[in-house]
Amino acid sequence: MKDYFITDFSNLLFQAAFKEYFSELGVNVKDWDGLFREMNEDEGTAAFLRMEENGSVIGFIQFQKGEMKHWFFSESIGFIREFWVSAKFRGQGQGTGLLELAENYF
Repeated sequence: MKDYFITDFSNLLFQAAFKEYFSELGVNVKDWDGLFREMNEDEGTAAFLRMEENGSVIGFIQFQKGEMKHWFFSESIGFIREFWVSAKFRGQGQGTGLLELAENYF
């Protein structure tokens, strides 16, 4: 298994995984290029993509760093935007592994 850190959502491996995820949800996207372009415009957005050695997509977790501010404090936060594990890999701890990657990143 191999994990890829993604900050450029024009990455074809990530795009294939994201399209499979949306297909599973029944979401139709008319302008995929526009969607991925918008993802690239969101500052601080990143993802981990997990693949099998044979090239099969296991899943991904897309997240964003942020900051919560008030007049008396400032706290760094992490926000999970999208999180998906391919059906054939569910129940095998892959989601837990992806969450750990994101947690360690934060």
